[in-house]
Amino acid sequence: MSAKSRTERWYDENSDVENRRLDDGWLEFEVTKHVIQSCAEKLGLKKGRFLDVGGGPGRYAIDLARSEHTVVLSDLSSGNLELARTKAKESGVELDGFIHANALDIALHPTLSASCSRFDIVLCLGPMYHLPSYADRTQALENCIVLAKPGGYILAAFVTVYAHLRDVARREPGRLANEWAFYSRYLEHGKYERNTNMDMYHMYPENLDEDLRGVEGKVEVERVVSCEGFLGFGVAKELAKLTDGERRTWVDVVMRSADRMECRNSADHLLVVMRKK
Repeated sequence: MSAKSRTERWYDENSDVENRRLDDGWLEFEVTKHVIQSCAEKLGLKKGRFLDVGGGPGRYAIDLARSEHTVVLSDLSSGNLELARTKAKESGVELDGFIHANALDIALHPTLSASCSRFDIVLCLGPMYHLPSYADRTQALENCIVLAKPGGYILAAFVTVYAHLRDVARREPGRLANEWAFYSRYLEHGKYERNTNMDMYHMYPENLDEDLRGVEGKVEVERVVSCEGFLGFGVAKELAKLTDGERRTWVDVVMRSADRMECRNSADHLLVVMRKK
């Protein structure tokens, strides 16, 4: 890889923060796992081959390995990968590989260049919201498509503009007006340039088709799932203190409407389920 980007440096220094993010974001985690499992079932997979692109410290990869799937984890942050190695060992599972690579050129990585069209399911659950350039987002998706088998799945996650606005309203409501010079631009293009530690991009749910225009003809979009459903992150976070049984009931209820168009604006993360043609 070339010189470290600011996003890579931030994750190198804050890998444990990312690992713990899905404790508060438990509903996102559970809904995403539910969708991954449904894709595996459609493919008839008992022991599938997965690639987790930009998978951070490996929360999803380790969970899949527990189910005896073969999983390769890649990330742009060596700090995330080191933590993933530690967590996998603590969990008593083995991943099939740890690849230090950027989603923009992962298909060219020496370890994966011979793996084109070999993965049943490719996860891209982090890169999209760190790529402000439409061309870069398209390139990352195209790389995932190249690595998936024909008929295989590519799952890509996006963060919405509304997710950030809800967070501002909850934490620092005066900021919107006090920093309107920034927010008037942000609301136009979704590029969150206020954070100098990393590159960030947030999308409007109603513009999803435009974001996917670059991969038209290469995939079929089967589903768009609202990972926090009608609850949103803030409310879902408060339910983390419930028992496992109580939380499972909430997951079941959220899943009943997670595919509905009207839930997209309520969710913080949208999970796009694509099948390679």
